[in-house]
Amino acid sequence: MTGPAFGKLELKGAEVKLINGGKRIVLDNALVYIHLKGYARARVTHLDIEHPEVEYFVGKSGFRTVAGVAGGGVRITLDERRSVVVKHILLTKVIPQGISTIAYVGVKEGGAYIGFRRNEVRKLEEIALIHFRMAPA
Repeated sequence: MTGPAFGKLELKGAEVKLINGGKRIVLDNALVYIHLKGYARARVTHLDIEHPEVEYFVGKSGFRTVAGVAGGGVRITLDERRSVVVKHILLTKVIPQGISTIAYVGVKEGGAYIGFRRNEVRKLEEIALIHFRMAPA
């Protein structure tokens, strides 16, 4: 499900960039949500990135390296030349700068999602509880 829904917590002010070689494209109107388990058909808490260009840029679902970046945010490495950067200060609590992990990056209609490992999922749920006062169902 794309767009707002109960249990999808918008990270307001998030910036999404597509990087292809040296070319960087900032996506206007991209939305980033913490999508909590048990709401809007989510089976597990994950991070949604919603913009039609993200769906086509990511291309295929699969396991990818996700790393923390300076200034708060994450970089999803798709291949040697292409990556997606999602900047938001709260994401520093999930993956700090300089740390990386493997996560499942799935393509969905109108965007993509990041299915993190258990440790990162707990951190997303902690952010939801502290900053949005909402817990998974």
